Amino acid sequence: MCLSKPLHAGEDIPNKGYQKLEEKLRITTDPIKKVKTLIKISDFHLHAAANMVKKEDLTEADRYLSHYRETIRRTQEILNSSGRNAQKKPAGFKDFEIALKRQLRILEDLRVLYPYEQAQKVNETIEHAKAAQEQMLVQIFGEENFRTRKETK
Repeated sequence: MCLSKPLHAGEDIPNKGYQKLEEKLRITTDPIKKVKTLIKISDFHLHAAANMVKKEDLTEADRYLSHYRETIRRTQEILNSSGRNAQKKPAGFKDFEIALKRQLRILEDLRVLYPYEQAQKVNETIEHAKAAQEQMLVQIFGEENFRTRKETK
């Protein structure tokens, strides 16, 4: 699998900062640097979705949310294939988990702006981000520690 392909082939994204991030992602070989770049890209997609919701263009917002989910999936994939032990070397894993925590707050705010009958995409995105966050916590703290911590809440 090619981890350096553009997130949306054939689309023109006018934002030069975004294009620089895509270029950086393409040439970077270090998995942790890739993760940090993908976090910035996921922030771009999430903020673009929020802007589209404010403009009441939910179709376009859903498209950005779809790109956001794909970016989250790719980030998980890179971390899982990096061969790093998240408990001993948590760099990248912690960055991703912290970003997901922040991004989930934004997604929850977006959910209330969606009409009930059109909230399926944002709900799917929230579930996807929560699952990714839980996976990172399990990898950072270990299955046995995470489950015990979760059960005491």
